[in-house]
Amino acid sequence: MRAALADFAQAIEADSDAIAPDFRFHHEIARATHNPHFAELMTYLGTMIIPRARVNTARVAHEQRRDYLRKVNGEHESIYHAIAAQDAEGARAAMRTHLANSRERLRRSAAAEDGGL
Repeated sequence: MRAALADFAQAIEADSDAIAPDFRFHHEIARATHNPHFAELMTYLGTMIIPRARVNTARVAHEQRRDYLRKVNGEHESIYHAIAAQDAEGARAAMRTHLANSRERLRRSAAAEDGGL
């Protein structure tokens, strides 16, 4: 997980979409559950679980995209720190926050794609 977060941060600075390290972070969490079905499901779904893999982000301004990705990676850091501290409730809460924020980011992105309708 730590390596995926570092790769995510490097991808931001390299002006990459950071989809691969984002997926790797989530896949490592799935593997850490020791539930082989969950890890297999994540492998099957692949990067399509990352919303920006399905949404056109090319129109987003360079700095705006960097800020967006930094927020996402900050949420990942919160999840990681709770897991590392073996704080199951904290990890659960951090993941719920991340998923809710991701849903809201996707909703805003879709509204912008539709011209704000």
